[in-house]
Amino acid sequence: MKIFDTEVRFVVMVAVAAALILAVIIILWFTNTLPIFGEGGRASVDEGETKVQEGGVVGEDEAGIKSGLLEELAGVAGEGASAVASLQDAGSSALVNGVNLPQDGWVVIHEVVSGHVANALGAARRDAGNYEEVVVPLLRNTEPDRDYVVVLYADNGNGAFELRADQPIVKENGDPVIVPFRTRP
Repeated sequence: MKIFDTEVRFVVMVAVAAALILAVIIILWFTNTLPIFGEGGRASVDEGETKVQEGGVVGEDEAGIKSGLLEELAGVAGEGASAVASLQDAGSSALVNGVNLPQDGWVVIHEVVSGHVANALGAARRDAGNYEEVVVPLLRNTEPDRDYVVVLYADNGNGAFELRADQPIVKENGDPVIVPFRTRP
């Protein structure tokens, strides 16, 4: 019986260790501090009210977005790249009112957690061009009264969105195209 007791103890110890590791991963995932977010954990958004210009166009410079999450990616120049987002209902998709893609790319919705750009919730691929009312399906619903951002990425040619392989499209000044929006309470 000693062999059986030793095997049972070993199996229990392995199960407990696996459960602890899984618990740590889950905690890190929900606090958005997994190492996959790069150095410092995540990009940041300045605290304060998102500024919206007339017609619902979010001012890129006025929004106070810092792109730490995206800085480790090289970025792809995208002269004229832009997006427009406005206040909207929470749900299983996000509406981007307008997009100008100078090259084939992705319209990606990221959540903002504790003032930082965090997980990508969904992506919609579009060929180069101007688009109105781009609906981005989400892997997880947006929540009421929360902040989110639209980030434009260049498609690397494989037809699938890959956060680490598809490069963010950057403006003339080298900053990624990031447009904040909020969901209604």
